[in-house]
Amino acid sequence: MARYRYITLDVFTDRPFGGNPLAVFPEATGIGDEQMQAIAREFNLSETVFILPGTNGADANLRIFTPAREMPFAGHPTVGSSLILAGEGRIGATATLSVKAGMVAVTVADGKATIMAPQPAHIIDTPAPDADIVAAATGLQPGDVAAGDQSPMICSAGAEFLFARVKNRETLACLQVGEPPSKSVGTVLVALDDLADGVIHMRMFAPRSGVPEDPATGSAAAALPAYLRHMGLEKPSFVIHQGDDMGR
Repeated sequence: MARYRYITLDVFTDRPFGGNPLAVFPEATGIGDEQMQAIAREFNLSETVFILPGTNGADANLRIFTPAREMPFAGHPTVGSSLILAGEGRIGATATLSVKAGMVAVTVADGKATIMAPQPAHIIDTPAPDADIVAAATGLQPGDVAAGDQSPMICSAGAEFLFARVKNRETLACLQVGEPPSKSVGTVLVALDDLADGVIHMRMFAPRSGVPEDPATGSAAAALPAYLRHMGLEKPSFVIHQGDDMGR
């Protein structure tokens, strides 16, 4: 049986056992699609990454799997993989990584990686479940999820998510793991109490993707500006707090 090296790390945190855990296979040539999915299911983390030689001008190709599906793009796997590749001298301070959704520009400096999503944040022209359906699926009451001009909608920057605004931070903390009917990767609930101070509180549930709740979701963070823009609430920069309600 072939042997493959793997590395585990925590992303979007400054301490062990925080942020979002990740498994990375730095040399994944020879691992088939079914094996990749089985390995990701075995690790049972939000994502597992398989790094392959780059094609079409990319420095490396990434295959990213949740326990239940392959992802077109995901933030914390791309960040974590970038740091591993840089640490092993396989990429320089700037690089291009290929994911299913396109090319990701990467900059690595001072032990941190900054990535550019493969697509601009945009709204997907697909009907989204209405506010009360989202509320019922996540254990909330009618009226707890914004409707009207702030109704739930599907947005993407390489991976599609259903976004919905909840009444306030306290409501966000009371959410139960659930997922309304949608073809998106998962459901993102945001509380905007502190938006004036540049802070957004967020949770992401994706049971159908094998991720009951994600501690931090870079691909959803990259798509969020499209939802904010639609509501007339776009800001040039903001900080997302995620994982607080699950202790990460």
